[in-house]
Amino acid sequence: MDRTVPLIDAGHLLSGGGSLTVAEHRRNCLDVEVCKLAAALADRVERDAELPLLRTYWYDGVPNGRLSAELAALRELDYTELRLGRLVQGRQKGVDALIYRDLTTLARQRSVATAYLVAGDEDLCEGVAEAQSLGVQVVLMAVEPAGNSDVSQALIHEADRVVDLDDDFLRPFSALRGPQAGPPAPRGERPRPLRRRRPSGGRVDAVTEATPARRAVLHTNHGDITVDLFPDHAPKTVANFADLAEGRREWTHPQTRAKTTDRLYDGTVFHRIIDGFMIQGGDPLGQGIGGPGYQFGDEIHPELAFTRPYLLAMANAGPGTNGSQFFITVAPTTWLTGKHTIFGEVADQAGRDVVDRIAKVPTGRGDRPAEDVVLQSVEVQRS
Repeated sequence: MDRTVPLIDAGHLLSGGGSLTVAEHRRNCLDVEVCKLAAALADRVERDAELPLLRTYWYDGVPNGRLSAELAALRELDYTELRLGRLVQGRQKGVDALIYRDLTTLARQRSVATAYLVAGDEDLCEGVAEAQSLGVQVVLMAVEPAGNSDVSQALIHEADRVVDLDDDFLRPFSALRGPQAGPPAPRGERPRPLRRRRPSGGRVDAVTEATPARRAVLHTNHGDITVDLFPDHAPKTVANFADLAEGRREWTHPQTRAKTTDRLYDGTVFHRIIDGFMIQGGDPLGQGIGGPGYQFGDEIHPELAFTRPYLLAMANAGPGTNGSQFFITVAPTTWLTGKHTIFGEVADQAGRDVVDRIAKVPTGRGDRPAEDVVLQSVEVQRS
């Protein structure tokens, strides 16, 4: 039948596309508009083949069958089939077998005249050859350049022809992901924090009357991190951090909903750690979804930018959703400039060494450390 079909290995596409567009292959560091990308690929395939589309096949690995918001939305698109393998320690399992099955089945049933394969694994060569023997033209769509290390040379030679997916095509759909506080919001919706209720006395509309905090020492089970704070550039943010650390500000525990003036940061963990990027903590729940029960606005200062490592900044779920979660960078992260409030910097080499050690601890699912990295307490210095 004179129709065409794209078969898209999401792991291959998103990793290779991220490397090309933003120099980052790790999917947990990427924010990709999956639905828009799938639609753009389908349109590209139709135009290249000059044939109507049968449907789009999207192959991905998921942990324990749990769909992300993006994949759930993708599943609802017309003429789109979502095929799921497993995700084990960040690696897809079973996806190549699903692609092989669909490609050869479509060929045997004479459902398509051409198939566009967005993949790179040599294991697919046999399926390509079988489809070709049944009269289907197989086109390999490769992240530019076609000869990159993620695409098997054998697969390139087996395909009838190769179409490159270049930076201009992929860049509109990919961006680097910043540290988030609260569950990520699906694209197209305004990101919102987990809870929006404010406890009485918990507002951050004005700076507290106490002497501004100028320095803090983060005592961790990996060593001390001394940070210089920037009250002249981010007064509300510094005051909020210092007051929560010292028990000066009332906050609401996200699990019990009890109001308290306990020292919020004592005994919390760095729940998300990505080597080469940042370490993140400050959630009373230790899960990346908790906060103090209120939010406050950003303090983006023109003199501060993520052009150097070891900056202390607020995690958020979008503009105006700062709470208690924070992160410390371990590399320049210029894409975060203007999106996250910078309110401090690691003060000395000893502290930077501790941050580097923490950044390199083994992690598992969700970038969570295999063993807890504990923020035992925060000592604020106001003089």
